[in-house]
Amino acid sequence: MVSKKNLMEIVKKLMIHVDKAEGTTYRDELLTKIIDICSQSNYQYITNFEWYISILVELTRLEGTRHGHLIASQMLDVAIRVKAIRKFAVSQMAMLLDNAHLLASNTQRNGICEVLYAAAWICGEFSEHLEEPQQTLEAMLRPKVTTLPGHIQAVYVQNMVKLYASILQQREQAGEKEVAQEATQMMIDRLPQFVQSADLEVQERASCILQLMKYIQKLQIKEVPVAEEVTALFAGELNPVAPKAQKKVPVPEG
Repeated sequence: MVSKKNLMEIVKKLMIHVDKAEGTTYRDELLTKIIDICSQSNYQYITNFEWYISILVELTRLEGTRHGHLIASQMLDVAIRVKAIRKFAVSQMAMLLDNAHLLASNTQRNGICEVLYAAAWICGEFSEHLEEPQQTLEAMLRPKVTTLPGHIQAVYVQNMVKLYASILQQREQAGEKEVAQEATQMMIDRLPQFVQSADLEVQERASCILQLMKYIQKLQIKEVPVAEEVTALFAGELNPVAPKAQKKVPVPEG
């Protein structure tokens, strides 16, 4: 019987079995069991969410798993629900984005590369917690990213502009106009690789953002402050919604 007192010990033993397991099928069964017992009843047995994020990150080491999406969904759910661990979660996600192993892993849908979907979204949405936002942005703009599945690239493109907006705001407030302009130039230089994507969603997002960057660059040349307006594009916070919440919304008349 799982309880708050024994959860960590149970997961520790299961993780040992994961390391020793031969064959992806058994490892995947252990992975789903770990996530099932941790997430049951809205995480009621977890007392340390930083520990759980660390477990999820450790599970990204599993080669050949077909449960990348499951790990990613847990990362997103915990980061959105538990505000207290966002700084820690962002630091861990930034490490994943900079991890060449995940980029070089299989690019099959639902493979382990799916965790990069969550990592990019979390770093973009909660970019204020990043210690090295410039480094993370550069990692998201690497050419190797274009080998990822289209739906993951689309999330990269959408969230790199959130990250860029955060950098822009920091640099303008610090009076570092040249550094802000360099960030804009880097976006203009690297976005065309996404504009040329075979995925239409990636193309569309990248094309729109590229034009935005060119417009921002013109304003920067004229020394017009732009950070406040750019960050306003992403103002507001996303909150978790209960699975049955839709049933409580009244049907509109007519």
